[in-house]
Parts: sequence; structure tokens; C-alpha cells
Amino acid sequence: ESERPVITTGSLYWQLHQSFILIQIRGGMVIVDQHAAHERILFDSAKRNIEGSQAVVQSLLFPATLELTHEEFEKYEQLRDELNALGFEIESFGPRAIIIRSIPAGIKNWEEGKLLQRILGDEGAETDAMLKSFACRSAVKAGTSLSHEEMESLTDQLFATEFPFTCPHGRPTMLRLGIADLEKRFQRTVRPEK
Repeated sequence: ESERPVITTGSLYWQLHQSFILIQIRGGMVIVDQHAAHERILFDSAKRNIEGSQAVVQSLLFPATLELTHEEFEKYEQLRDELNALGFEIESFGPRAIIIRSIPAGIKNWEEGKLLQRILGDEGAETDAMLKSFACRSAVKAGTSLSHEEMESLTDQLFATEFPFTCPHGRPTMLRLGIADLEKRFQRTVRPEK
């Protein structure tokens, strides 16, 4: 699917099961998977940061100290520059401990450092694997309630990405249902789409 749906000012948005965003568009509707969509947005933004764009950071009021496993610490040392480019301000503290002073802005599920530990615990030590892990673990989860403004912002940001139709793992971010599809499903006489 290459044609982006036209979402106009005044389009209607609904959230279904706190997981999907339904948007009325001309000639039908679009269903957006909020987690997959946010993953794509975060992945693209993180990739730009790694490639030299300035990350927006949020300083922690109380720096977090994490005690890492040997494997996590090794991975941290391999990816130190990339993590710094994403907005993590980290320094080593003792043999396997780190202190985090700032994190990428907008992270909702920091959980006093558990997010970073999960990223360091995930498979793959290359940049692309770390970016996918960061995007997946930082993205809004299914089951999270979103305001109308958040749904609108999420879809606007999604359509501004280079590859809005799939998440970084290749899953679809959205489905499009035309009026003709719906009329066929309800066994109505099909009118041509306008």
C-alpha cells in the first residue's frame, strides 16, 4: 500500500479497546495499531538521532543507578555512543554499575531504569537491533487510553514518517477499509467509491 489516506481537519477519531485508533476518512475508515504506529515514529526519530540529529533530552531529577549483569554491561559498553546519541546521559560507576542522568524526552515507561535494562537485555548488539528494541519498549502499549489530541498527534507523526505502513519489525501499522468493502460485507448493492 503506497497511497497515504487523506485525513482532513475535522476527521473523527475513536479508540477501540485502548489499542486501535479508528479514523473516518473520505470514502471509508483507517484503523491504526497505536503500538505499531508509535514504534515506527520512535524508530525513525531514534535513527535520525544516531545519524547526527540533536536528541531532545529530559534530565532526571534523581539520577538512576543501575547494577547491570556482565552481559548487560558489555552491551552498554558496545552501544555507549549510540545510547548517548539517543539522549541517554550515562556514566560508568564501579565495575558493572551505571548512573543515568538524562533520558530521551517523551519516554513514558522509564520505570526507574527498567526500560534501559530491558533494552540492554534484548538480543543483538548491533545498532539496528538496539533501535528496534528501544522503539518497541518505549512505545505506547496496547491497553493505554489516549486523548483525542494524542490520537491525532500520533497519526500525524506516523504519516510524517518515511515508511508509515509498517513498524520497524515489518508488522502493519494500519488497515484501510473503504465504503465499498463495508457494503460488500453487509451484502448491500455496491456504489462506486467517491
